[in-house]
Amino acid sequence: MEYLEKLRSEIDDIDRELIKLFEKRIDIVLKIGDYKKNKNMEIFQEDREKQVLKNALSNLENTEYSEEIVRMLSCIMDISKDIQKEKI
Repeated sequence: MEYLEKLRSEIDDIDRELIKLFEKRIDIVLKIGDYKKNKNMEIFQEDREKQVLKNALSNLENTEYSEEIVRMLSCIMDISKDIQKEKI
């Protein structure tokens, strides 16, 4: 059981880091939303989303996680667009 608790503790630490990074990302998403609003731009930028996914996959060390990374980032980008829609 000690091993399992150690692993869970590591997950908790990673989750704390992910939350901090997510908050930073959303802060920037809101700034981007303001910019888009001021420039009368659409929130959804298909080319940018494709580039984000391409960049992520090129940074991925374990390519076995490719599908999961695409799913995760797509979800994050959907949340980001929703936040921009709500705040703009």
